[in-house]
Formats: sequence, structure tokens, C-alpha cells
Amino acid sequence: KEVYGVSKASGGFDEEQDLSAATREDRLEHLAEKARASLVKQGYPEDSIVIEKYLNMRYEGTDNAIMILECRDSDSPLSHARTFVDQYHREFGFELEGRDLLIDDFRVRAIVPGATPAPPPSVPSLGAPPAFGN
Repeated sequence: KEVYGVSKASGGFDEEQDLSAATREDRLEHLAEKARASLVKQGYPEDSIVIEKYLNMRYEGTDNAIMILECRDSDSPLSHARTFVDQYHREFGFELEGRDLLIDDFRVRAIVPGATPAPPPSVPSLGAPPAFGN
């Protein structure tokens, strides 16, 4: 699906969940390629496209899923898990030890960064309204 209103982006594409690939990395990469191809088809140069990969994670037995952005500076397969636990602790103040972590779905966002739009001009003041009954 195409994304509209993405701040600081002149083009965007957002795609979720593809269960056809076997591994987490394969699923995310498949979605990334699909998103990249969509923006290239819209006329954006491939080298200007930025891909963000997310996992929607939660503790087993809970309903509180948190969308976790892929850690680009870590090659550890557990970096998503550590990020989830840290963020869960920040939001809820505790960790659920001994619970498995589940991935509910995968998400990829492809954007083409653009210039930040200038703020709208301020509206000049018209002064105080006239007194009522005068």
C-alpha cells in the first residue's frame, strides 16, 4: 500500500507480513524488495530509497505488542529481542522473565527522503474584536 502524509518524505511505501519466506531475514528482505520495486516503478531512483524493517513483537500470553525497528548496527540475531525487552521495560516498568517472545508480523517501510517543508506563514493579527453592544 502506498503511504501518504509521511513526514519528511516525498515518496513512500509501507508493506506488512509475507509468510511465503522461511526465515525472518528472508521475509523482511522479500518485503523490502517489493517496497523498493514499488517506489522505483513510481519513478524514484533506487539509490535514494531508504528501507526500514520492523518486527511487531510481544511476550507470549500478552496482548501488548511493540513494533521494533531493525538494529542496523548489530549482527546479533538477538538484537531485536534485546531491543524489545528494553523498550517493554521502559513502557511498563518490568520484564516478564521466562516468557517466550513472539513475532506477530513483519513490516517494511520504504521512503524517499525529501526536504523538510517550510512551516506555513503565520496569520497576521486582526486585532481585538469590537466590543459587543457599542
